[in-house]
Amino acid sequence: MSIRMFVKKDTIPIPVWVYEVDGNVEATHDKDDVPDSAETSQVNFIFRKANFADSNKILRQVQSSDPDAPIDVAGFQELVLRELLFDWDLKDDNGGKVAINRSTIDSLEPTVARAAAAGIMTKIRI
Repeated sequence: MSIRMFVKKDTIPIPVWVYEVDGNVEATHDKDDVPDSAETSQVNFIFRKANFADSNKILRQVQSSDPDAPIDVAGFQELVLRELLFDWDLKDDNGGKVAINRSTIDSLEPTVARAAAAGIMTKIRI
């Protein structure tokens, strides 16, 4: 048996289901969490698998020098999106593909961004 020791250019698809509850946008990476009565849209996020350098870059920015301090969860989610998000199928109002950049990531509905980050964390380790 051969165990792979190096991260290749692996990509991992994460589907996110987006729906509304009382006028608020909700999202989840787990389809079982969607209310039965909800009308959903599916968005596909494609992440690359983290390597050692990615892991260090993300963790160094969210850990405090105080060993008893909790990790910055919001910062962690943001860095996972910024560092590992490779592609998505989001379209603009004219049907064109939305580019992935700081501005478009910042413009995501928070629930959508957090669902994508939570979804990838079920598939990889940092």
